[in-house]
Amino acid sequence: MIRHLCVWTLVLTSASSFAQTDATTLETVTIRGAKDGTNYAETPSSVVILQENELPANGRQNSLEVINAVPNVTVNKSTDSFSIRGINNTGVTGFQKDNLASIVIDDVFQTDLAVQSSSFDLWDMERIEILRGAQSTNQGVNSLAGSILLDRRRPGFSREGAAKLGISNFGGRETGLLAGGAVTDALAARIAVDQDVSDGSITNVTTHNDKWGRWDRSRANAGFLYQLSETSRLNLNLKYHHTDQGGTYTQGSDAFRREVTEDVDFKTKTTNGQFSLKHETQLSGSLTNTLIFAFSSSKQDQTSDGDGGPVPQAGTRYEDHADHYVSLENRLLFKGERWQNLVGVHAHDFKLTDDYDFNLLYPLNAGGTLSTPIQIKQGVDRKRRALAVFDSATFRVDENQNILLGLRAESIDSSYGTSVWGQRLQTTGNAGVDSAIDNYVSGVTGTYDGSKSGLVGLPKFGYTYRDGAHVTGVTYTRGYRTSGVSINRSRARAVEYDPEYTNNFEVAYKYTGGAFELASNAFYIDWMDQQVQVQLSNDFFDTQVQNAAKAEVAGAEVEGKYKVSEFQRWGLGVGYTDTKFKEFNTNRREYKDKKFPFASPWTARLSLELSPWENWNFLTVARFVDTAWANAENTRRADAQSYVDWTAKYSWQAAWMFEAYVNNLFDGQFRTFDGTPTSTTSPYKGSYHQVSAPRETGVRVTYFW
Repeated sequence: MIRHLCVWTLVLTSASSFAQTDATTLETVTIRGAKDGTNYAETPSSVVILQENELPANGRQNSLEVINAVPNVTVNKSTDSFSIRGINNTGVTGFQKDNLASIVIDDVFQTDLAVQSSSFDLWDMERIEILRGAQSTNQGVNSLAGSILLDRRRPGFSREGAAKLGISNFGGRETGLLAGGAVTDALAARIAVDQDVSDGSITNVTTHNDKWGRWDRSRANAGFLYQLSETSRLNLNLKYHHTDQGGTYTQGSDAFRREVTEDVDFKTKTTNGQFSLKHETQLSGSLTNTLIFAFSSSKQDQTSDGDGGPVPQAGTRYEDHADHYVSLENRLLFKGERWQNLVGVHAHDFKLTDDYDFNLLYPLNAGGTLSTPIQIKQGVDRKRRALAVFDSATFRVDENQNILLGLRAESIDSSYGTSVWGQRLQTTGNAGVDSAIDNYVSGVTGTYDGSKSGLVGLPKFGYTYRDGAHVTGVTYTRGYRTSGVSINRSRARAVEYDPEYTNNFEVAYKYTGGAFELASNAFYIDWMDQQVQVQLSNDFFDTQVQNAAKAEVAGAEVEGKYKVSEFQRWGLGVGYTDTKFKEFNTNRREYKDKKFPFASPWTARLSLELSPWENWNFLTVARFVDTAWANAENTRRADAQSYVDWTAKYSWQAAWMFEAYVNNLFDGQFRTFDGTPTSTTSPYKGSYHQVSAPRETGVRVTYFW
């Protein structure tokens, strides 16, 4: 660990030589994810804040894709998941429904289904905030790798409105409408609705569906501000999201033919509704109280080809998913001359149900070329209840030095239940084989459940020193993912697993001058009791989650912005991450020294904003994501990504905005997941590739009033 920190401390020291010596006051920016009013310039945490003018003009970028290649942040497999500092939000070996990174939109935690319903939408946004590194002390469970916050514009008492209309290739269409302003002297409202549709670029040659990859995303957002008094206000927010999504993968030896050959079209419908109520009270000149209640509920229906091929073998696979999330959090913030302190209480209840109805092809020979279908129906119920108390304090030793302290005590109750039913659908003609299959089905059929409770303590320590425009700092934080229980259906047993923890050590340097800004962080993460999904045999149902690994992550980010003039602004960021399993083996494979899935060693983002003429603005964003392994076994790859997005904007009479954009300007082709089968006994019976989207061109006109 010391070796890694020493090396990256030298990197940061070298980076500081680019800083200008004339320090001026930088506009104060509050880190909202910290919850304690921390100033961006003085926090040692690794934070990226993206404003609307720094982002491409949407199209398919109107999703998590927009943050891809932010240093040490990657979006994987057609936005199916994302990674922060090499740690995938779904876990390093499988999908466990307890994510390692959190997404928070307008104070509401976003479940996986909420994000899949298109809740991460850039229309009418204010800013995106990305916090890299463990945020468990402030955010709690699901923040081991970091947090992403999206804030939309809030209601105000000034009259405003906008309407947009846009088109793009591949049948892309978008519409949007927003209106806001004062309803009474004390009540303000803001309502925004939008929809974007695309036919996609993938064709199903078996069903002759040239819109196989189509999506239709609709959203509505209503916010209300009630000024109760000069010192008290109430914010109410209502959201609705709905997405009809086709498939996002391709098949075949040539992934970029953008074809699939399945006899059943892939379709997913996801709906989400959210409600939040935020009460803010200024109790005195130095004391503020914030109470937030939030509720989110989602439902998803999915149909797909059960065997992934052109010939009906396994039939249609059906999936139904539903979740709900309800939380209550109260924060009391004191800000004095020498110290500030945040005390908070948090509680939430999360429930997720998954229902599956599919035919499993039971192999009749070693190569899997002969099989017989078994009908399987499986239901899964997951529940988690959390209660936490947290405290975050900043002590100003003098005008240059700050000491940061934080602690969270969190109690978690988790439960897991599953029921499995199955039956053989065909007679093989061999009584012995039929009997063996029936015995197997009987062995996995049943109802299983288990529960797990635990209490964790999550400390945070930090120190910053400011010398004019130069700020250096060090921090230690502890991250975690909650304990739980998984079910091994093959062995008919509930398997409890303990929490996993990370010790995070970080060194930071920031320069906040007039025209030039620089932020850099070096980190080392020691990961203990890592939760992994283990396949104990070739049996489809012989899987379970257990604390099976130790790992380490080391790296750094360096980011700078340079305002050459009012007409030219540059931004450059580079990230490096090195991941490694230190201990991890099963009875099937040794993983020691292997890299994490979707942990790209290098990431980079370069942006150039030009305003050469009055009312004209051009933004170019170039991105690079290094090649990465796509599985824990390090046998599948995700190609290196290098692409450019370009946007032009023209404002006319302060009421009209005309935009043109090109995403993936040079039509680069790369696989974000190589699904070519690696062996004759691979569970991937066909090729399931995730590939880059082709070049997208579009125009948009927006009218403001």
